[in-house]
Amino acid sequence: MCAPSVWSALVIRCAKRYGQAHFQDSMGDVADDGLVTVVLAGVELSELVETMYQGSRWWSREDAAGRALCRTVYEAVAAVLDQVDLREYPAPWVPPIVISAGAAGAR
Repeated sequence: MCAPSVWSALVIRCAKRYGQAHFQDSMGDVADDGLVTVVLAGVELSELVETMYQGSRWWSREDAAGRALCRTVYEAVAAVLDQVDLREYPAPWVPPIVISAGAAGAR
């Protein structure tokens, strides 16, 4: 879950990097609490992780605020991925990743 403006910024960055974003339009639906719920798996997850990693580096074309956004998203996704026990899933399957950030904080 994230603010719609944050999700929009992430989609734009992925589209710039890959020429298009492979996210479904329904991923940006706003819930009653005003946040967007996004569940990522497969190519969407890998594009987001790669784009956020590249955007968070000091040599990226992002300004300071953009680098901070990319770094925050990358670190949140990496923290969740580190908790996934891949031995529970047959290769090449990885479970969908859900990252929630809002008034209650990130998890």
